[in-house]
Amino acid sequence: AMLGLLAKTGNYFDITTAASPLWNVDLGAINAKMVLPTLMVIPEFIHPIMGGVALAGILAAILSTVGPVNFAVVTIATKDIYHGIINKSAVDKKIISTARKLVILVNLITIPLAIFSSGAILSMAYISYGIRAIGAIVIVLGIYKRGWISTDGVRFAFIGGTIAVIVNIIAKLAGWWKIEDTYVALAAAVVCIIIGNIYANQRKRSIKAKGISLREKRNA
Repeated sequence: AMLGLLAKTGNYFDITTAASPLWNVDLGAINAKMVLPTLMVIPEFIHPIMGGVALAGILAAILSTVGPVNFAVVTIATKDIYHGIINKSAVDKKIISTARKLVILVNLITIPLAIFSSGAILSMAYISYGIRAIGAIVIVLGIYKRGWISTDGVRFAFIGGTIAVIVNIIAKLAGWWKIEDTYVALAAAVVCIIIGNIYANQRKRSIKAKGISLREKRNA
């Protein structure tokens, strides 16, 4: 945030025209994601050696994020999809063999994506943050107050929030609006939780009314 404010001053480089080092030709606008790496290579802002160390740290952080995420994808695909749905009777040896093959497959997909689609990994990380924000709201509500969120509210939040993120991605690509996926996910999750709670309460009242009606018929 502080680096963004420093860049906003315009003391280090142009931030308004196409001559700016932050200018994205494809988007036709300033790319805020380039503020940090751009500042790190400006001698007036930071010593070249210190800037190089900072960029090396950023690269290490990116690699330390991509690696565990790839293995997490493989683990989920192996245990939940392959062992959980496709081959429930698979022995450990077969599961490990499948996991090894999936590691190669996942990397064959993600490495070209990282090379030929600039910023794809970072964009997907932001998308995942948005979806995870839905889970954060659900967990916080469940921890602080029992009964604040129903089972239907949880389902509605994850389904509605994920759909909202996908719609937001399409909208940004189409140029309709530019809103961060996390904000969209949070807003959609809150709305869907409220709708889910209302639906759950109505269903409870309906079931209760039917139960009372059945008892009255039996007594009659």
